[in-house]
Amino acid sequence: MTVLDASRAPFFMCWKGKMKRYTEKEIQSLKFNPNVKYIDEKCLRFTYEFRLKLYYAWEKSPCSSTIRQMMIEGGIDESIICTRLVADLGKNFREYGCPQNGKNNIADNLNVPKEQAIQELLKTGKFEKAGKGIRITKEFEDEIREQYPAKTLEQIFKDSEISLGLVGYQRLYQIKRLIESSSGQCDTFQKGQHTFTPEELREMEAHPYVCKATSHQLEFWDALYFEAQSICSNLSDMDIVFDIFEIPKEWITASKRNAMLYQIRHASERKDRQRQVNLSQLSEEGKQQYLRIQRNRIQKLEEKINGFWSDLKINIPQMTPIQRKRVCEWIRDDFPKAKRGPNSLRGILNRIGISKSYYYSVIGNDEYEKKINDKEKKLESEMQAIRTVVEYGGYPKGSRQVYMQMKTLTGKHMGRRKIMNLMQRMHLQCNVRKANPGRRAMKKHLKDHVKPNLLKREFKLHRPGEVYLTDVTYLKYDNGRKLAYGSACIDSVTGRLYEFNLSEYNNLEFVLETLQNIPHPDTAYERIQPLLHSDQGVLYLTDEFQELVKELGFKQSMSKRGNCWDNAPQESFFGHFKDEVDYKKMKSIEDLRKAVNDYKTYYNEVRGKWDCNKMTPLKYEAYINNMSQEEFAAWQEKEEKRYEEKKKESREKAIERAKSLGV
Repeated sequence: MTVLDASRAPFFMCWKGKMKRYTEKEIQSLKFNPNVKYIDEKCLRFTYEFRLKLYYAWEKSPCSSTIRQMMIEGGIDESIICTRLVADLGKNFREYGCPQNGKNNIADNLNVPKEQAIQELLKTGKFEKAGKGIRITKEFEDEIREQYPAKTLEQIFKDSEISLGLVGYQRLYQIKRLIESSSGQCDTFQKGQHTFTPEELREMEAHPYVCKATSHQLEFWDALYFEAQSICSNLSDMDIVFDIFEIPKEWITASKRNAMLYQIRHASERKDRQRQVNLSQLSEEGKQQYLRIQRNRIQKLEEKINGFWSDLKINIPQMTPIQRKRVCEWIRDDFPKAKRGPNSLRGILNRIGISKSYYYSVIGNDEYEKKINDKEKKLESEMQAIRTVVEYGGYPKGSRQVYMQMKTLTGKHMGRRKIMNLMQRMHLQCNVRKANPGRRAMKKHLKDHVKPNLLKREFKLHRPGEVYLTDVTYLKYDNGRKLAYGSACIDSVTGRLYEFNLSEYNNLEFVLETLQNIPHPDTAYERIQPLLHSDQGVLYLTDEFQELVKELGFKQSMSKRGNCWDNAPQESFFGHFKDEVDYKKMKSIEDLRKAVNDYKTYYNEVRGKWDCNKMTPLKYEAYINNMSQEEFAAWQEKEEKRYEEKKKESREKAIERAKSLGV
């Protein structure tokens, strides 16, 4: 049992134990602590500054738990702090007051015998006999109270010509506490001098957890500390303990509250202590009170358990698989379970959001951790492969480009859906190809120069080299301060880029140069007359351009006015180029030409096309050209089916749109 003494200074936990001998490990850990001045096997000395901190904290709450807590906050391990050390510090603070760093500020300390000092103090007329000791007279107490705290006690005694060496630190400290308590400056001392009334004593004697109660002393059975350990963790929980165990707060002072918290925290370490209340010695009222306390305690424990399960349910989704397995093993091995109800295995799993099948699959799999580690390693390898593809070439890539280039660059294969998920997880989403509804049709020109749409969007129903697509776009570079124009020509079937010509002026010579640099019918495939398809741009409607088309052996075709879908592959190429090439930061037209040439190599030889069997344009061209007549016929039949399906889908959308417009 533990004694709470209301008539003495609150150091009831201090005891004179054996001399502490510090181990080599403890010496090494304390040697580098800034608060330790000296340490060896038998001696531990603190710095003056740290002793001042200990004293000021102890002065506010004079108990050993305060000293212990301050030492822990000072970086001293709790296992190193012995009771003897804490007791000696408290004794020094009581007897000698504030530390002086080795210098006694009371210069007239006479070191005279105790009896002689008492006689000398009685001769001053300021002290009187009190039992075996002495105390200040009522008149001198009133005199001190009038001057304190304007003057310090030391100054008051010097003015009264009383030697401070005769008074001593301990007596000076007691007088100070007396004056402060009577003036309302120190509640702790006033409560420490509290004497229990007969009514309070009768309540204490009837309480089932009170071991002994006198007018100045209160003792609790250790069962209280063991039972409160699962409820109380800090000083704020002490009020809950008092409510559950029906202990009036008036019985416990602030310093004793700290002492009780220390006893509760270390209750499990105390051996050979009575951990149960002796019910046979209780009265009928005491037994009823004991049952109420147990009901209150069980209710509070249930609240804490429910809160624990709720917090665990919130944290389960954020746990790693290994951590979730640890939780399942803890539930299986350490947590007591009922046969049915909320505390049964099924009830617990429901409360934390884990299915029973998952629980048994984790518990029954001895290689679960190895499986998870292998899975994490595989995931990291896949993420690294995606990162390698995204960083290759320096151009932005979406999930489709990563999917098409991964086999070539890393030798691995992953589904596109998985690539999308991992790119999102790594924050590598591609921000290009955003919707741009602001695109408009080009200027209209003379109707007699417009050629019919011979292609009719049959972009894939040909062999490579039979249909050429061309168009002009503008490129703003040097952060929008300069403007250049680009004229490109690609193959309709494979998307191969034949020519990408740049000019600072959007003139006729610029377009004619592009036409002259593409493969002509004499070097291209001569199965049929090649088709040159463009939009109704003003340059393509000129006589000079159309005459050159005839001279080179092409047949000219044009999209419908304002319909970019009739030349969709060419428009798509410009879109990819503008999205993937950071041309806006180019300072000169030469830098822009170099970027275009680099992209031409990348586009034809590296960059895959999703609708070209995931191949690059050059590989796809070779793939089709190597087909036999039967294979090409089968491939063309497949493309015709796709074409008819798209036409049907397009007609249905057109009808729906017409209906929505009220046509």
